[in-house]
Amino acid sequence: MAIQDSVIVIVDPYSTGALVSLEAFNRGYTVIALWTDEEGGYRGHNPPQVSADVEAKIYTAQVEQQGARLDGMAAALHDEATGSRSIVALICGGESGVKVTDALSEHMGLRGNGTGLSNRRDKRVQQDAVRRSGLRAVRGACGTTWAEVSSFLETESLPVVVKPVESAARTASSCAAPSRRRRRTSSFS
Repeated sequence: MAIQDSVIVIVDPYSTGALVSLEAFNRGYTVIALWTDEEGGYRGHNPPQVSADVEAKIYTAQVEQQGARLDGMAAALHDEATGSRSIVALICGGESGVKVTDALSEHMGLRGNGTGLSNRRDKRVQQDAVRRSGLRAVRGACGTTWAEVSSFLETESLPVVVKPVESAARTASSCAAPSRRRRRTSSFS
């Protein structure tokens, strides 16, 4: 199958996902955006390389989840891919699209992470999966109280990144001063 006959669906393509969309488009793929119900107002939060004009050229179609289940989303995407074009990949473009990307790629028989991991958006679960696969992963501690993470935070060199386990980058905080570590972790409780 020729690249121009191949469709890549980017799920919630904001921020870095917009750059992934642009790269797929520049490589000759047909690109469809799938906006999930969890997108949360990030649409249009793109780097300068992906202005509204550029975004309009990238996407052959933009599909809205609007409460649809997997069958409905798959059908809508296949309708937009029309003709001899075939969907070859679903790629998560933004944090809010993780669960839909995993479930929909599995449903459509495409390569993906699948739904076997519980709480897939949990950063600890993600890092443990990376570690189990033999790749290097960040050091970390996970807990819901200062007591659960304090020994780790007090021994790590500065700065450290403190972030809730299920979140996008906007809730992360780089803590360069030891006093900020405790204040920042308590704000997540």
